[in-house]
Amino acid sequence: MQNNESVVSVEELIARQQPGYTLEQPFYRDPGIFKRDLDMVVAKSWLYVAHASEIPEKGDYLLYNIGEESIILVRGRDREVRAFFNVCRHRGSHICLKSQGKVRTLTCPYHAWVYDLEGSLIGARGMPEDFDKSEFPLHG
Repeated sequence: MQNNESVVSVEELIARQQPGYTLEQPFYRDPGIFKRDLDMVVAKSWLYVAHASEIPEKGDYLLYNIGEESIILVRGRDREVRAFFNVCRHRGSHICLKSQGKVRTLTCPYHAWVYDLEGSLIGARGMPEDFDKSEFPLHG
């Protein structure tokens, strides 16, 4: 069994559910039900992550985890707040390691790829001259 497969059928659990009683344990602990919730509820909903006042200045950022994904919220030089997956496009390393902070750029600690606060790749050490940085922005 893979980590995201349910041990028991969700439909079976729902059919057994009695009004006024707590949910059975698999609703809280089963990895397949968790994955299903992420796919069917969380991924299709707007989520409150933070108030804009938590990142008031240019370069302020904070991390937020949604399911198994780490998200960077950062205030750009244009003062807009943006959200990016906390994943470098080079080798998939996390870019930000602290839960919050202030940065001039988003720099991957693994191979030092550098992104501006708007998510564009601006530095990629060791890449060939014809490497097109514009093809590798952060995913938002």
